[in-house]
Amino acid sequence: MSIIQSKSKLQLAREEIQLAISQYGINTFEQVMVEIGLTNLQENPVIEEDVSLQEAGDYFIECETYQYYSTSSKKTYRSELSQYQRFVSSQYGCNQPSLKQSADRQIIMKYLSRYKGSNTMVKKKAFLRSFLRVTLGHYFHQSLDDYKNTLRLRPEAEDEEPKAFRKIQLAELLNLAQLSNHGFRNHAIVWVFMGSGIRLSELCKLQICDVLPTTQQIKIYPKMKEYQKEKRTISSLALLILTDYIEFTYSYCRQTLSLEEYRNLYIFSKDFGKTHLQPRAIQYIVKDLINKAKSIENKNLFCVHSFRHSFALYALESGVDIYMISKLLGHKSIETTDEYLKLFDYQLREVIDKNPIAMEEMKKLQQRMNTLCQESY
Repeated sequence: MSIIQSKSKLQLAREEIQLAISQYGINTFEQVMVEIGLTNLQENPVIEEDVSLQEAGDYFIECETYQYYSTSSKKTYRSELSQYQRFVSSQYGCNQPSLKQSADRQIIMKYLSRYKGSNTMVKKKAFLRSFLRVTLGHYFHQSLDDYKNTLRLRPEAEDEEPKAFRKIQLAELLNLAQLSNHGFRNHAIVWVFMGSGIRLSELCKLQICDVLPTTQQIKIYPKMKEYQKEKRTISSLALLILTDYIEFTYSYCRQTLSLEEYRNLYIFSKDFGKTHLQPRAIQYIVKDLINKAKSIENKNLFCVHSFRHSFALYALESGVDIYMISKLLGHKSIETTDEYLKLFDYQLREVIDKNPIAMEEMKKLQQRMNTLCQESY
């Protein structure tokens, strides 16, 4: 895919704002907005007094963000909150440490240092990110800028390869999917991943009623939420393949079931839509494709989630700005989206070669070389 050269004023404005935020931080940016009269932070007054960690925890459990989490996520976060409250209390030697004390980065790092397993560490950090984002934002109008590195879910080495598939690998995976058992279904699954960037858990629960061809969208249950569906945009080609698969697989059901029963069928199923494929089954399908792909050498590097990384990376390469990518992925913060956008070396070379000064010098050099060649003959 080639990088789009012309950009709208809106795209350019987004990029300039993004650059300013990355350089100076969201707090400084917001303060400047207030000073020049473009916003008024007094609409959400800052609560100066510190509060106890217990009070902050009670607020977190009652807040709207927490209420939209799935039942299992609520249970996990309650447990994580209790563990963190006990740890902070033991560090300060009191039963009622404050929220500011619990948000001290040294305390957080000491707490995290007790856990060595990567999956456990990710779980702890995910809870702390959610808890601190909600409580610090509510009580002190404070963002998580200061915790960006401390609570990064999966720190990457500088020389680590992107977790996205290369284009030739995606092409081979699509071909292999067509040749596999249940090839039509597996081909549609891969295309939905590639064309929408949705997560594994979101794809599993797709129902026929979730497909909205007129608006080119699908409805999904977002991560950690199980009560409210959200819309995601899907590429026109992926939508066409998905609707074609539904028509091929469920045309008989449409004739024999009521409209409501038909619309509630799960799209990816092994019992004609009564129940959805389990995440483990789709993980096995994708892993089998990865193992068979000759273009993929380091097979342990890739998994189902690599399709989501690929969606984000090639959207960026096509000229989509990070704000739009963040919205397409359903992220709350562009900091999360940024973790998906590690570029391949060839992409960096292509971008830097498009520098207008370098391109002009390259033209002059080529002209001189052509002149020398002509003179030599």
